[in-house]
Amino acid sequence: AWTIRSKLPLSTSKSATIHFTTKKKKKKALNEPVILTINVNPVERKERITLLGANLDSKLGFTVRVHTVASRARQMPGIVQTISKGLEPAALLQLHIVPVLPLLEHRSPLWLPEGASAQATLETIQRQAAYSVYCRTSQVLAFSRETS
Repeated sequence: AWTIRSKLPLSTSKSATIHFTTKKKKKKALNEPVILTINVNPVERKERITLLGANLDSKLGFTVRVHTVASRARQMPGIVQTISKGLEPAALLQLHIVPVLPLLEHRSPLWLPEGASAQATLETIQRQAAYSVYCRTSQVLAFSRETS
């Protein structure tokens, strides 16, 4: 109706529906599914969707988002280690901060209230990066002491 009037083409293969409800009503709501259609084609119902880059689940929790951010951020120190051989400690620290911090802070006001578990996951990544910088720095200091 309004999609035809607005000349808005919608694709059922790229569309999905999600049902937000309380825990008490969830089983009843899932037993009586509402089938939405686009041009007589049913739209798939999912438990998780991605909307404008934000991962949403039917419980409106952010655990999926936290795990996605954590997996991306965990890859960064390995990449930094391979490209940073021979750098000064300050430059190495910046290489850890610049790519990882924006990942951890992006949309954090939304999911940070989720709980201590999400915060602990992200703090672990920061500790790993700090430890990596510390190990490289202590090796440089030990080497400079041996050569002087």
